Amino acid sequence: MYITMQVFVYISALVCISRAYKSSPYSIIESRLCESITEPQEGRGASVMTDLLNYYYFLEAIKEMIEDGEVKGRNMLRFIGRDGPALLKVKYDHKLLQKKFQWGEEELFLFNRTLRKLKELWIKLLDMF
Repeated sequence: MYITMQVFVYISALVCISRAYKSSPYSIIESRLCESITEPQEGRGASVMTDLLNYYYFLEAIKEMIEDGEVKGRNMLRFIGRDGPALLKVKYDHKLLQKKFQWGEEELFLFNRTLRKLKELWIKLLDMF
């Protein structure tokens, strides 16, 4: 319940921000992540992990909306499109991320595991398309 409330508050905040910038919350997180992963900047490792986890929760919230029969969830899924999130197609250099973000093996493992979980979640969402 607590995590669901956090996700709701987070998505609500993103929706407000996105309306102000005339962009979707999905696009804001995704573009920031894609840029951070392809052109890593020193010291941004923590914010990348935070964005990555928030992105996962965003997709998880879409899944929950669809499971609850909410039309908004299906609309959000259509916005992403069948090709899926661009984030899952980004090529990145593990060693460069580790160096720039000053990550140890554990942080790199968590990053890769979260990306893998995102891919698995996307496959589940595709089945709901």
